[in-house]
Amino acid sequence: MKKKYASCLLFAVLSVTFFYLSAMFWGELSRSKERLMCTLSEPVSENQASLLMEQYLEQLQEDLQADGKKQPLEFCIWGQKEEVSLTNENLSRSVPADVIIFCGSLELLFEDCRTPSWDDQQGCLLDEEAAWMLFGSVAAEGKEIILEEQRYTVRKVISGKNGIAVIPARSSKIQNGMPKKAENGQEEGIEEKILHRVTIKRTKNQSVSGQQAAWISQFGLPCDLLDLEFLRGICGFCVLLMPVAASSMFLYQLWKMYRKQELWRPKMVLLGILLLFAALILLQFQKWLQIPDDYIPARWSEFEFWSQLLKQKEQAVRLLFSIPKTVLDYAWIGSFLKGAATGISCFFCGVFLLMHLKIADCQEA
Repeated sequence: MKKKYASCLLFAVLSVTFFYLSAMFWGELSRSKERLMCTLSEPVSENQASLLMEQYLEQLQEDLQADGKKQPLEFCIWGQKEEVSLTNENLSRSVPADVIIFCGSLELLFEDCRTPSWDDQQGCLLDEEAAWMLFGSVAAEGKEIILEEQRYTVRKVISGKNGIAVIPARSSKIQNGMPKKAENGQEEGIEEKILHRVTIKRTKNQSVSGQQAAWISQFGLPCDLLDLEFLRGICGFCVLLMPVAASSMFLYQLWKMYRKQELWRPKMVLLGILLLFAALILLQFQKWLQIPDDYIPARWSEFEFWSQLLKQKEQAVRLLFSIPKTVLDYAWIGSFLKGAATGISCFFCGVFLLMHLKIADCQEA
């Protein structure tokens, strides 16, 4: 009998631990709610992104002079080069690293990180792993590295074990992305188009699809939304599996006690307790359950809406799996997989706990 209760205690501890972990991973995934992550239909070059940013800032300055109430739009166009050689000339060290090239607000990619700015052509960013491999220390600010025959000064070292460097998009002398002609008639200066992602800061008074359409209209770059909100919903569902099941079982037991009770006074007391706990559970889950506006039809009888929504989510999931993954994508992928796995594990541990409790009760009886 002691072994039975010991196993029950074990499953109870595992359930609580898995629930805490699943809620933590879901919270990490929820940080992306403040940003829209999109993939460009056609990648752009570093020069094209820089010219686009310069034109936007010039237009923004004119708009602010005409109307000071306009809010600037924060966005970042970025891409990744893989296995690029970083060199520390002083220590004769050279290591391969993934390089993030950005044009825009860097803090949309790395929280609370504003340096280097997108127009700082000599600045770069390293994570702790890259700094340690190059300098043998994470105190690398102000030191110099060489990347593709260009010298960069480390402006900041961020936490991370991915071994990455971050540099601003270079603005070349090529105007409007048009290559020059060499003496032999061949084109020179054709830039590699590797910037294929855009991250946009969310605005409160605009829907996700509306803000995506507004950005496309303003900058003329078609992009597809990465539906992380759908992944957050799946992860949140897995997190709530055990709490919902436990709450339902508790309410069901109260209902059985209410049905069996024959005296009206105890019956009314049980009914009051049942309604009170039901209201408390609904109020608690209301903080977790948030249905996006895109999931709500104008009329619930519109069956065509549900079929279209299902197709949209199917296409969104396919896009999430098919896009080339960058080192920054592994953060939300990991949070989603860990949150879903620990949420489901919490549910099964709760089921095993209930089974052991019932077996123990039957043996005592």
